[in-house]
Amino acid sequence: MIDVEFGTQPLIDTQLGSYLMVEYVLYGISKESGWQDWLPPILSAIAAVMSAIAAVVSVWLARRAINFSSKQTELLETHNKLSVRPHLDGHTFFDTEKKVYKFIMTNNGAGPAILKGSEIYFKDELVNAPDPLVYTIEMIFDHGPNPGPGKHHYGHESVGIDQYIIAGKSVDVFTAYDINGETCEELGLRVEKDVRMVLTYESIYGESFTFDSRK
Repeated sequence: MIDVEFGTQPLIDTQLGSYLMVEYVLYGISKESGWQDWLPPILSAIAAVMSAIAAVVSVWLARRAINFSSKQTELLETHNKLSVRPHLDGHTFFDTEKKVYKFIMTNNGAGPAILKGSEIYFKDELVNAPDPLVYTIEMIFDHGPNPGPGKHHYGHESVGIDQYIIAGKSVDVFTAYDINGETCEELGLRVEKDVRMVLTYESIYGESFTFDSRK
């Protein structure tokens, strides 16, 4: 004698937020039954087990697909950020024959640098002036071997807050002409020792970076 019970059982996937209904069949077989009576329910049970396995595999594959898609999106975003990431570098230029000294800032990155903040220190003191760059340049000469108004010729170039320095562009931050009383190299050493410039800037993705002339 064979007793048969049919039903369904939910298979819940908490990560996907969904569930599958797995069909099952329960058989009760009396001891007096022969092997011919056992065979159909055994085959049906195997089929039910295979169906359950297929459902589990389906859920696993769906979860893997979601994880793969998320990883691909993350990699694409990282690539996009790297493809437009700026990088500000500072360096000096000497022309001994023409007595010219320059401090130059260049965006050696792949994308524009958006200036967000600027601080200039002279002899470790934060410069607080209407035009900090001009004030610092004048202080450089006033603390030099030949101080006094009208004795030095200089130029400067600055970038305003929220303005761009495009990739590959250079800015002549400070240029001294017709240096007298010291060599270009000596002036460069004084600027390096006494002046510190700290700039904060961002990429077009909003990543924040810092330029520090002392680092």
